[in-house]
Amino acid sequence: MKRASIIIPTFNRLDLLIRCVASIRNYTDIPHEIIVVDNGSTDGTADWCRMAGVTLLSLNRNEGFPVACNRGLKISSGDTLVLLNNDTVVSPRWLSNMSLALYSAADIGIVGPITNYASGPQQVELTYPDIDSFILLADAVNRSDPHKWVPIQRIVGVCFVFRRELMEKIGLLDERFSPDTMRTTIIACVPNSKAIECSCAATRSFTMKEAPASRPTLMPRIGLSSGIIRFSRTSGKKFRELSSDKTLEGLC
Repeated sequence: MKRASIIIPTFNRLDLLIRCVASIRNYTDIPHEIIVVDNGSTDGTADWCRMAGVTLLSLNRNEGFPVACNRGLKISSGDTLVLLNNDTVVSPRWLSNMSLALYSAADIGIVGPITNYASGPQQVELTYPDIDSFILLADAVNRSDPHKWVPIQRIVGVCFVFRRELMEKIGLLDERFSPDTMRTTIIACVPNSKAIECSCAATRSFTMKEAPASRPTLMPRIGLSSGIIRFSRTSGKKFRELSSDKTLEGLC
């Protein structure tokens, strides 16, 4: 069975990280490792990770989302690579369902879940009063069905599941967009590949995300290039400065 590396960049909010890691340990039914990359937190995150037996990379300062992800990816050992926000709660069969989709065809590049808080087709409107109710609801709907996988070109960076071979082919996240904490969207620019989402109707992987009071969202077009690019409002100026770069052709 393939092994997964679950990489969680984090900056403070230890309460959310503890909840996220607990859900991974409770509901991940395939072999995996958890790697936390701490962006210089001051709330005891590093001490908790050591106490909890979680693999930790501790950075001296907040280097931003791309750098943190890349540090985790570089020390990962899994066949399946997962980039997961620290403010998520995963549910039963979340990763096994997405892995089934990911490895169902050679040309599938990236898989993402449906969630309560995202832009675009990944967001679903489901009502639950608390996390226990969310888990019960997710347990009922997380049933894998290939007929309900939806091909898409854009996956929000709540959770990002892909093969190691993909990283080796297109490279790491573009660190020229660091530091930037207003992350909204991760786009995979994968030549001759497609991204699919486990979504729509009863068979899906459902994750819960802590919703901030306000989160601006941009929806840039996808293009073919090398690397993984991420966008946000504060990245806009930097993106325009880099838009003449050959590796970014077709993205703007």
